[in-house]
Amino acid sequence: MYEKYLIDPRHITYGRRDSWLNVGLTAEGTKVGDQACIMALGAEARGMSPNPAKFYALPIELLHDGESVPYTFEITPVFARLRCEYGEARFCIADKDTLRVSAKGVDLRFRPEMTAHEVAKDRGDGTIEICFSSGRAMLLPLCGTMEMTGNYDAVASLMHDFSTTFHRGADDMLDVAVHYYISSRVPDISYPPFEDCIAAVDAEFAAYMDRMPPLPPEYEADRVTAAYLVWSDIMEIDGTEFVFMNKGIHRGAFSWQQAQHAIAQYNQPRLAWELLNNMFRYQDDYGALPDAVTCVMPIYSGCKPPIQGLALQYLSRRTDWSFVPKSEMAESYTHLCRLADWWLSLRDTDSDFALQYDAADESGWDDSSMFSKGGPLEAPDLMAYLILLMEQLSDMATRLGNYFESREWRERAQRMLELLIRDFWDGEEFVACLSGSHEKVRCGSLTMFIPLILGERLPQEIIETLCRRLMEEGRWLSPYGLAGEDMTGGVWLPFGWLAGPVLAPANYILFLALQECGENDLAREIARRYCKAVHDTGFAMIINSKTGEDVSELRWKSSNLNRMSWTGMAFLMLGSALL
Repeated sequence: MYEKYLIDPRHITYGRRDSWLNVGLTAEGTKVGDQACIMALGAEARGMSPNPAKFYALPIELLHDGESVPYTFEITPVFARLRCEYGEARFCIADKDTLRVSAKGVDLRFRPEMTAHEVAKDRGDGTIEICFSSGRAMLLPLCGTMEMTGNYDAVASLMHDFSTTFHRGADDMLDVAVHYYISSRVPDISYPPFEDCIAAVDAEFAAYMDRMPPLPPEYEADRVTAAYLVWSDIMEIDGTEFVFMNKGIHRGAFSWQQAQHAIAQYNQPRLAWELLNNMFRYQDDYGALPDAVTCVMPIYSGCKPPIQGLALQYLSRRTDWSFVPKSEMAESYTHLCRLADWWLSLRDTDSDFALQYDAADESGWDDSSMFSKGGPLEAPDLMAYLILLMEQLSDMATRLGNYFESREWRERAQRMLELLIRDFWDGEEFVACLSGSHEKVRCGSLTMFIPLILGERLPQEIIETLCRRLMEEGRWLSPYGLAGEDMTGGVWLPFGWLAGPVLAPANYILFLALQECGENDLAREIARRYCKAVHDTGFAMIINSKTGEDVSELRWKSSNLNRMSWTGMAFLMLGSALL
């Protein structure tokens, strides 16, 4: 069903839910050049900047009469395909660590770049094992033959000119299994036919698509791409599912993205609940969450805003959580209490109940002009997030029968709301303050509109004033969605993160905020502009707010593999408002 939907391979890899394997074009700067590779997430992902030669594990060549031939590369949600004038090879991820390859009319060669202490060996059981520093690949021909070449330099502990070539067998066909793993593995007892693998992946993705919101007919192909961007980046770690940012240059799951993805999975409440709670298994002794989790470790280099309250509010209107056992709800409540207490205690150094970001990265808006005077910075958006979280904790406490705690959380939320309006609203806009001195920080950052997530809790005059300013054409409202910075100000930039461009999460959060205020027509207008820009740029994460150009490459210095599950999530949510 979905093998006919082509996805742009220049920026997106072929992958599958819960699989560490994917196939895509290599990024600039690697020795293998711009060709298709079998890639693997594994022990190399310690942090966000692993050795690229290890990530691009197996560069792929198609052979005719023993010579490498050029090919075109295409991907669908179901398989990847390499085509040349002599034949083609299809790649299908059969399970978490197994990639199947079916070729007709061509032979196949893998020529990985080997480094010191990496070896390849014939295991004597019909398989070849390549022992990378980051993991191991086992190669097995199911139809056809295989040969290995290479020379070993004992002094340098290095294999030179290593390659593995697969030759066609009966009916001019080749069938290969590639397993990727960290330590040890043996071949499977049996392997299903390649076409059965295709059918299984197609059925799995079709079942996922059934739970995605409908979009206007002109966006149906984009709906598939958006859903694929999320589905293929869902990864299981330690028995819990996370959504990775992508399987390219940002191969990790970031904490506040999980709550945002949970909102977008409202048609799958069990998955949404898991995404809301997945980071808590890595919560530290003080209540802080890691900034991100890779496939091998959490990263505590920073933190992100407590957006879980916004997510719980949205989802609680769409499910009664009856599928969640009381013990599980109580455990989640405890974790969320600890998270709220961490912000209330360790991000309020002057003890005035006005919460602060210690650094710009903690806000999620790394280059926001809100931090033009540095920090720690008492920020209106942070207090808005925590107000919602404390209200949701009050509701959870009531559900659990903890009525005293419920009242206490509700009173805290009301107190912070009153403080936010009294001390951070100047009659025209929200302003930030430096912690301690309380020096006002006025800026043109889109972050100053985020308190709109509070909806009717805000006085109507504040809502009306903010909406009027937000929708003023040419300032934050661009033809392509909401700009991260006032486009008429002196600090707007055409690229970056929130320093000027149209950014997926910022438009997503403000879209939800406008809906919360009952401004559905304004939310729909943002959605209309943003979805068209995403369509026109091929799912760019970062869009120049004045020209509509894809400027993602300027942010990450790479044009390859920079499309994000974040963008797919935002497109699906905003696009669903256009019906």
